[in-house]
Amino acid sequence: MEKKDYMPDGKKELGSVTLGDGTVVEVSKPTLTQIRAVNKIEDEEAQEVKLISNLTGLTEEKLGFMLYDDYVLLSNKVNNFLYQVGKMRESALA
Repeated sequence: MEKKDYMPDGKKELGSVTLGDGTVVEVSKPTLTQIRAVNKIEDEEAQEVKLISNLTGLTEEKLGFMLYDDYVLLSNKVNNFLYQVGKMRESALA
């Protein structure tokens, strides 16, 4: 079976986040496989770190040494997207 790049709006990226030191980090949209993989992790904080690592290409170790305010920028980018998707799902199921 051929692997296809499927994104409904044609975009694979959530966008970029500029960290405090000026570094720009691209954040990808999660795939269902990525969401399923992190959902197997019981600790919510560990889930988030793993997902952000997967979506940015930054290692979990690098995220661990990141300044907290920079981490929050990445976290907000991912969590805002997940919140919007959740709202769309609720509307579709209503």
